[in-house]
Formats: sequence, C-alpha cells, structure tokens
Amino acid sequence: MSMKGIRRILSFHGPWPTATPSSLSPSSPSHPLPSSAPSSPNADHSYASDLIHEMTENITRAEPVIHEWNVTGLETTTASDRNTPESSLFHDKNRERARLFLDSVMDVNHSMHYFSASSGATSRHQLVRAQRLMETAMKRLQKEFFQILSSIRDRIEIINSSGGDDSVSAAMGELRAIAECMVSSGYSKECVRVYQILRRSVVEEGIYNLGFHRMNHSQLQKLDSDAIGNRIKIWIEASRPIIQTIFPREKLLCENVFGSCSHLIAESCFAEISRDLAINFFEFPEMIVKVEKKRSLEKVGDHYIDLYNSISILLPDIQSLFKCPKSSTVLIQVTTSVNKLSKSIQSSSPHVNT
Repeated sequence: MSMKGIRRILSFHGPWPTATPSSLSPSSPSHPLPSSAPSSPNADHSYASDLIHEMTENITRAEPVIHEWNVTGLETTTASDRNTPESSLFHDKNRERARLFLDSVMDVNHSMHYFSASSGATSRHQLVRAQRLMETAMKRLQKEFFQILSSIRDRIEIINSSGGDDSVSAAMGELRAIAECMVSSGYSKECVRVYQILRRSVVEEGIYNLGFHRMNHSQLQKLDSDAIGNRIKIWIEASRPIIQTIFPREKLLCENVFGSCSHLIAESCFAEISRDLAINFFEFPEMIVKVEKKRSLEKVGDHYIDLYNSISILLPDIQSLFKCPKSSTVLIQVTTSVNKLSKSIQSSSPHVNT
C-alpha cells in the first residue's frame, strides 16, 4: 500500500478462538459515579463539587499516559513499526503500558459523558479538554490497529483451540481490545474503515490468485469458444475455495475482532468487504449466458450445466455466508445466475433434468 493510502486511512476525516474479552480489554472506569446522591442542599453542592473534581482528575491522570503515545510521523507508518517497543504501544514489552493506556481512555470517556451532561464554564472547559485528549488517543489506537492488522495479513488462518500461531492469536487479542475501546468511545467508523480497506485488499488478492479476473461483457465477447471454456473452468475451480475458505475465513475474522463489541458491526463489516467481490464473482455465469446466446446451443450446453452444478453444490454455503440483510444483493445475483442457467440448459437440451 502506498504512503498516500496509509495516510488516508489513518486520518480522521470524516474453529478460531472464541471472541471473549481480551486480557488487554479496557476495564470499567476507574472511578464510577456513585449510585445515589445526597438530598440536602449543602450535601448536594458538596457532592457535585466532588464529582467535578473526580472527573477532572480522570482527565489529568490520563493526559501524560495518552500524550506519551501521541501520533507523529504518519507518513512513515508501516507494519514493521510494531517490532520495537519505542514505536508500538502493543509491543510485548509494553503490555502493562497498553493496559494503562486503554484504561485511561475509558476514564476520559467516562468524564466526557459526565461533562457533556453538565452545565457551566468548568464543565465546558473540561469537556473540550477531554475531547482533544480522546482524539489523540484514537489516532494512536487507529495507527496501532493498522500496524497489527498489517503485520498478520498473510498469516491469518482458521485455527482451533488445539493449535495455531501464538503470535497471530496474541495479535487477535490486541485487535479485539482496540476495537472494543474505539467502539465504546464512539469511534467505530474510524476503526472499521481501517479494517475494511486492509482486509478487502487481502480478499481481492486471494480471489485473483485463484485465477479469477473480472471481465466485462465486451471483453468476454471477444474471446473464442476455447478461451470461454478456459474461463469457465477457472471459475468452477475457484468457486469452492472462495466460498468454502476465503469468505468464511473473512467472516470468522470479522466476528472475532468485532463480535464482542457488536454482532451487527461484525456482520456489516463482512458485508462491506465481501459484497461487491461476491457479486462480481457470481455475475460471471449470467454474463456467460448472454455472451453465448449467439453460439451453437449444442456447444455451450455443457458449459451451462457445469456452471449450474457448481453453484447448486455450493448453494447452502452461499446462503449461510450471505444471509444478513446487507448481503442480500449477493443472493439476488446468485438467484439470477441460477435462473438464467436453468432456462438456458432447458433451451439447449430439453431433456436435461435441472
């Protein structure tokens, strides 16, 4: 990825292990609000003053912790940056500092909620102070999220409790902890945007490496029958690993990173990563039908049958993968391709049982 692309996704514009809370996950605010308040006027005033002092202290304690990791030099951000304790908050040697950082963010978030519901000059001043500190913290966490996710982009695989890459498992815990912190702080869009850009490129590369390259209608029309046959063979051979490995792995990864925050976020994230790529893939059989209409039905009948059978075998997996509403357009495309193939098979060979 280019340095320009990295700066863009780090800017602020705008079975696998069960997804249980990570050991690094931020704890509850260090100083929660009391459950009840005194009722007398003097006690009320004292109580309010104590709360303001306590919420202000949350911010004051968090400032040096967060500013220590203030993001600078975004143009030099790379996945290798996390290899040294000086450049990565989540380096092994910084585990306690990472926990303190996440806890400090939660304390600032708690204070922000208090001051946003309060009136007066003091509250407004502290709210602005907390918001600026929160933005600094989120930029750092966004950068860390990018570095960690980049460092394991080619090593993520479905693992179970009996084995797997320890470094990948540790990285997954760190990604979960960052996601939980950013989502609970109201920065889910920034976190998800980094994730989607990086993981979509991985999925695209995986599909490309299986030999499937999207072609438009005019490009397919220029191919002769043998070339069309080769493209169909590549599509059929790629369909199983794409539907049974690449997309399921991506869905599990989304659930593992974001599931403890929100299953809705996890589903939406997978949909955004996979939807267009899946539609492009399943549009291919429909395009083949359109291109081969003008050719001898006897020659293309076998093509239709092979494509139809390939989709039919994988249909339960496809329906399971893309069952959420945001992925419904994938199932619509699959249905369209299946229906067109079925009609074409019947036209080319009326005795074929579909």
